[in-house]
Amino acid sequence: MHMSSVNGRILLVAGFVIGCALPILSRLPWAEFAEEASEQAIAAIHILQVTYIILTL
Repeated sequence: MHMSSVNGRILLVAGFVIGCALPILSRLPWAEFAEEASEQAIAAIHILQVTYIILTL
């Protein structure tokens, strides 16, 4: 089996999976997800800042 044949099959499967996932992903509430992710990131940064301050006292 040639390597180009394997790469072609991998790309075909990846394209199929992405094509099947797009309708599902389009129904997700992306704005709410992005807001929650940003809040979590800000909270993590605050925790790191407090930890840094405590460790450097």
